[in-house]
Amino acid sequence: MLCNHTRQFEAKLPVMHKNETFNREKESQMKIEKIWSKLNEGIVSWVNKVNLEEEIHECKVLKKSEIPKEHVLYICNKSSLPKKSKNITVNILCIGDLAIDEDSYKNCNFINCKTDKKLSEIENIVNGMIKESVVLANNMFVLLNIATSSASLEKITEEAARVLGNPILLVDSNYKIISSKIDNVSKSSKLNEQKNLDYVLDEHIAFIRKSRLFDKARESKYPYYTKGSSDKEGWITSLVFVHGIEVAHVVVIESNRTLNDNDMEYVNFLCRIYSMELQKNSRFGEDESQKHSYFLSDLLDGHLKDVSVIKQRVKNLNWKTTPNMFVMTVSGVNAEIFDKKAQLISKQINNFFPYSRWIIHEGRIVFLLFLAGPTPEEITGRDEVEEYLRINNLNASVSRCFHSFLEVRKHFDETLIATEFGTKFKPKSHVHFYQDYVCQHIGRIVAEHYNLKDFYHPAVVEINEYDKKHKTNLLETLKEYIDHPDNPTIVSEHLYVHKNTLFYRMNKMKEIFGINLSDGEERLKIHITLKFMDLDSDL
Repeated sequence: MLCNHTRQFEAKLPVMHKNETFNREKESQMKIEKIWSKLNEGIVSWVNKVNLEEEIHECKVLKKSEIPKEHVLYICNKSSLPKKSKNITVNILCIGDLAIDEDSYKNCNFINCKTDKKLSEIENIVNGMIKESVVLANNMFVLLNIATSSASLEKITEEAARVLGNPILLVDSNYKIISSKIDNVSKSSKLNEQKNLDYVLDEHIAFIRKSRLFDKARESKYPYYTKGSSDKEGWITSLVFVHGIEVAHVVVIESNRTLNDNDMEYVNFLCRIYSMELQKNSRFGEDESQKHSYFLSDLLDGHLKDVSVIKQRVKNLNWKTTPNMFVMTVSGVNAEIFDKKAQLISKQINNFFPYSRWIIHEGRIVFLLFLAGPTPEEITGRDEVEEYLRINNLNASVSRCFHSFLEVRKHFDETLIATEFGTKFKPKSHVHFYQDYVCQHIGRIVAEHYNLKDFYHPAVVEINEYDKKHKTNLLETLKEYIDHPDNPTIVSEHLYVHKNTLFYRMNKMKEIFGINLSDGEERLKIHITLKFMDLDSDL
């Protein structure tokens, strides 16, 4: 059976790099915390902890008058507890109800287990765990040897499939199969179909998304196992990261052999091996040419003023362009984007928008996008863009459309404004558009010379005061109504009220404050006032 509690040991697995050695002897043992976790089903508790990293070589029933040794877990009952030792850490698993002087065992790793099993049964269970740990370590050692011997991804995948005894897929963020081993599968002809297509089937993608398999792996930060009550096969899903960016997914399908906790640990280790291997792969490596970056850098710095020179360089670089250009900047939520991460992110963004060029500029990745139309619908209409940014803890900001390469710098500045206002007013969103914050930007410029309140529509000020006095939310209602004119269904949904309630509030504002939303000029003044009021705490 697969147990969720094994997830907490992700950090205990070694992080392997190409030049590191793998201490096979050391990993053939089992840490006492891990033994405790595998036994823990409400019957095991700590009495005292000294060193949770203590490695246990064997488990044995404590004999009368036996002197305890290091790295041994001794099983006993209360009547046969060993004498305390000052020189070494003693590891004790005491069976049965316990009431002792805990001060007497301050230098012990002391576990109490309430069970009816015999001491010899517990001994066999724990030694079985240690033996399984040896097998797991040996399998990891073999996998690492393959990876460091310049073998291909396919060889790594073949070895992993042999150990797991089940089909395994390594897929990228677009569900393209990077590597797979699905031979000798009788239960699922769909797997062979996927292998021939080199892509995960749409029905499997739909299942993964509906079941949130990768989301659950992200949340647990460890391989995730799932099997529905009516399902014939269980799945392990896990994630592969390179420089902190999610670049691939591992899927193990429980077709031939029942999966267990050790398989989860093995898959976790496999993901790190895949990460090493993908970093060697040119697909995830350096940008093949610096000429594109130099050109984009010149555009951002405003060094190019001659349109004919720009056109010639575009032609020489063989850029595929459209008349509709956008600047998009991508930055980390908590830190700047550095070179290695930028390469990985740019590869994925380029998959979303094939006609794009990028550069690292002022701590951000700056993309020049060439889209089919003059509106950002190609961005707003693609949920996978927002999802990719969310899962990798990234934010993107998009300028308005423009048509001249001379305007790249100006529209880069728009993305900086969009980032500032977007993270302030819509902190949960990972994509911000400058067009949504034009009025706030105008307000900030005006505020440098005038008091913004002098431009407020008086009725809006009165509504704000009325809300404070009567604890109503008429101003919020007005904002939603202005943002979604002539669409009461959406407004009602956003406010979580019935349409009749919405109409009542709007009529009330018309009667009390005399606003006339059928007048375009007045609607504009109200809209600008609401946007300027957003800046009150910012000025």
